[in-house]
Amino acid sequence: MRSLCLGVLVITLAATSCSKLRQTLPKAVIESLNFSEGWSFTISTFNVYCLPLFAPDKKERMTAIGYALAQRKIDVATLQENWTSEGRRDLLRGSALASSAYFDKEGTLGSGLFLITPHTIDFKNFWPFTLDGRFLRFWEGDRATAKGIAMIKFTKDGIPLDIFDMHTLARYKDYLKPSDSYTPERLAQLFEAFDFIVTLRDSAAFALGADFNSDNGSEEFKFWLELTGLETSALSGDNSCTYCPPNSFVESTQGQLDHISISPVLAFSQVSRDFEDKIFTKKGEWTSLSDHFGLTAKIVSRNAVKTLTPDIFKAIHYLKWRLEDYLTWYSPLGRPDDQPGKLEIKKQIEYVLKRVVFYIGAVESHTDLSPEAKDLDHKVQSYLALFKN
Repeated sequence: MRSLCLGVLVITLAATSCSKLRQTLPKAVIESLNFSEGWSFTISTFNVYCLPLFAPDKKERMTAIGYALAQRKIDVATLQENWTSEGRRDLLRGSALASSAYFDKEGTLGSGLFLITPHTIDFKNFWPFTLDGRFLRFWEGDRATAKGIAMIKFTKDGIPLDIFDMHTLARYKDYLKPSDSYTPERLAQLFEAFDFIVTLRDSAAFALGADFNSDNGSEEFKFWLELTGLETSALSGDNSCTYCPPNSFVESTQGQLDHISISPVLAFSQVSRDFEDKIFTKKGEWTSLSDHFGLTAKIVSRNAVKTLTPDIFKAIHYLKWRLEDYLTWYSPLGRPDDQPGKLEIKKQIEYVLKRVVFYIGAVESHTDLSPEAKDLDHKVQSYLALFKN
């Protein structure tokens, strides 16, 4: 139902949708961090199911989510599907948090990515994913949005933090299988997210809260771990899923779709499923706060050297093969007019593939590089150095 509801809005937005251009990003500078004894921060991530028009009980649920965040005394929340200005206002008001950042894109419903914090936001940025759903499957709705990755920067007790928020393409079937028909798109989105983090971070301390739309056993989740090397919350036990009963909106489990990833200089002190509360609505019904459960984690500085390291080279070569193979599905057959949407998707795949090839050239050759390639190689090597310190 969610996909059909979003899809109704695609037709009106498609005519005004604009192309996505890579932003000019500031150079990253790794800072030496001196953690004080007992330093920590708390992060929540939550898909709040605030779709325009169709999501039920938005005002009551968004207000209640705001109150729930206020009770948890968090340092930051990375929220997804917060697509209405009224919903963001009600949630922020309930949370009583001082600062917020939302990321819009002309011609779309917006990103739905909303970050809130009691700290002063020093910088923010956003990258809408290149591969964004299929035009002819308008009922799915992803094409109407600007899903992507966003970030804010703030300081907690003398430590600069880079916080990222992300939402990838939805699954519409095969929920617990390792892959589905949109796996190549999600792999491309995760690569762009990694690229965004490597390019924009200027602190060794960073964290990502996200709706991956991918369970722990998925190809996408394994690709993310191999590409980034980041410790990522994988819950276990009876409360390991985030899209499942007893949520009042959900009939069957789709696994743990929501995750928190942290930099090598940080460690999880606590992480658990959260936002399991229900509210009694004006309609006289008990309802969950959202169709997802969220996560809340206490993050501390890491004392020991992290042993896990990313295999960037293996991961991006695999993605290159995946995207080259995927192109064959979108090669024009007959007249281009017979295939609306296919030519554009082909160009989107080629755009990401070009960036992947650029990565391979930059991080593997190390010689005779262009200034842009040298800058990228430096940033990747600086990222890898975090796993050795």
